[in-house]
Amino acid sequence: MPLSAEQISKLKQNDTEIEFKEENPRRPGSKPHERYDTYKVANTVGEATQYGAKWADLTSDFQKGFLTIKDTQMEDPTSLLTTPKGEAQLGTPDRDAAARSKRVNAGISGSSMVSAPATEVTVEKVEMSPATVALLRHMMRDEIKLGISEIQASNAQAMTEMKKELQQERYARKELEKRVTALEEKLQNSQHTNTETEDIDKNVAVVGLTGGFDEMGADEAEQLVRDALDETDGFQEVWSFSEKPSVVFARFSDIAKTMKFLKTQKRNRKFKEAGLWASENRTPEERKRTKLVIKIKKIVIELQGVESKHIVANYKTFKVHVRSNRRLYLVANVPENESPQWVDEGFEVDDSVTEAVNEFADELFL
Repeated sequence: MPLSAEQISKLKQNDTEIEFKEENPRRPGSKPHERYDTYKVANTVGEATQYGAKWADLTSDFQKGFLTIKDTQMEDPTSLLTTPKGEAQLGTPDRDAAARSKRVNAGISGSSMVSAPATEVTVEKVEMSPATVALLRHMMRDEIKLGISEIQASNAQAMTEMKKELQQERYARKELEKRVTALEEKLQNSQHTNTETEDIDKNVAVVGLTGGFDEMGADEAEQLVRDALDETDGFQEVWSFSEKPSVVFARFSDIAKTMKFLKTQKRNRKFKEAGLWASENRTPEERKRTKLVIKIKKIVIELQGVESKHIVANYKTFKVHVRSNRRLYLVANVPENESPQWVDEGFEVDDSVTEAVNEFADELFL
């Protein structure tokens, strides 16, 4: 039967003194049986909960007489579980109707409607029928299932939102890493060559390859120059700015060492055997013109079939000459920020060469 308000209050107070039956009445092997063995030594409600007793354990133990509250004024719940023989069980429709009839007739005498003297009325506690208990349990199970479903749905939605936030965070982190990498590269390039200003680092030499590095990757081109300059006085490091560089850059310990190398590069056996050439570090504009001179030389070799030894590229005057019939003819001049000027002084350049070079120049000076 349901607990009274007073019983519920007592069982919710941690300092309520209680006593459990020593012998475990629960079904052996069940979870309640295990918990009972643990908390049956408790002397108060607070101790029982500390030892693992649940609210359902306490109320069930109290209703079944396994738990006793040490209060002489507290009514024993088991006393209400018995019914005098021959009487209808409390909580059934017949018994409830009879009880209501007695309470109404207590204040009425026959048809005179005269109030009877006040008498003490004893209110009996009503025990629910098994059908009512079963219905309530069914309703509670449905409510619990509904609550669990709502919790699961809420957790699923929360997990979905969390995954979405994590994906957004990963994307933002990748974008930030890209920006940081780009800024670091830009800073490094600025430290190496100061390409953004006119303050050119004269400790750096520009190194090119006859025919160009275009067919090489950056690592291969840098290694070629590094091996050729390994024993050169003052040489420190080499680097490039693209995956297939037109030129690479070599740093020396000071300007004097750089200029000495530039003047004596033709006597550097390893450097010469590798087909390399070097010039002083230039402004960004001068480097573009140098790239265009290199491109002209390469395309004339590839498309017009002129041997590289018959082409003379001057990276100070930015002019390209071709040797033919024991004479040297000027074929192209590269002015500032402009496409090359083609010169016909005895050597005719093919249209395929001029078209390819002009297309490259348009992209270079864009």
